[in-house]
Amino acid sequence: ERRTLTTFPNLYLVSNPVTVVRESGTFIAAAVSLGYDVPREKIEKCLLEAAEHAGLIDPFVFVLELGDFSITYQAAGFLEEVKYLISAESKLRACMLDSLHRASIEIVSPTFMNQRQLKPDQTFIPEGSRASKRKVAPAEESRPEERMFDKAELAEAAADAEVKLKVVVEEIEQLQKDRDALAKDPALTAHLAALETKRGILEAEDQQRREAKEKEAEADRTESKG
Repeated sequence: ERRTLTTFPNLYLVSNPVTVVRESGTFIAAAVSLGYDVPREKIEKCLLEAAEHAGLIDPFVFVLELGDFSITYQAAGFLEEVKYLISAESKLRACMLDSLHRASIEIVSPTFMNQRQLKPDQTFIPEGSRASKRKVAPAEESRPEERMFDKAELAEAAADAEVKLKVVVEEIEQLQKDRDALAKDPALTAHLAALETKRGILEAEDQQRREAKEKEAEADRTESKG
């Protein structure tokens, strides 16, 4: 969340468990505690609706705890775009809040103390929450992860590009060794030419990444000196 890169020594990895998120997707969840006076079916319906509005797949609700003053519920679902994990968790909580307020369910637990005398019909729901409609975020909306993890994504892209370039170079060298086959097969010659073009593109992209990395490092050094 602070846009910093962390290096884990091998000794730390050996002696401490490290949790990783699968690129194919992961489950996210958020919990809320509500009073015993609200029907469970009503709460579960609201939380399922919230998880769906948050963009989660196959949402579900668990009852985690029956406390002395409240019941703890957990809404969860499958998130495909793990790149936006932090935003998705925040959006899930926001959707839960909006969904419960629209259903006139007060979130005043686990313990609620207020010394003021209030009218019997007084509720603690922000004005407009019940009537407000869910806003759909535009596709081009900026997400914080795009800024937080940009360096990590650049490093990953550079590593992938390096592997692709290595594969192309090895295939070119293998084809060039068999000159007789190249002379007899026009298709192989065309394939070799295509590989040469691809290598040129990959090498140019690699050079651009290196130059951009050097400029960024220079900017960081200048900023630290200032």
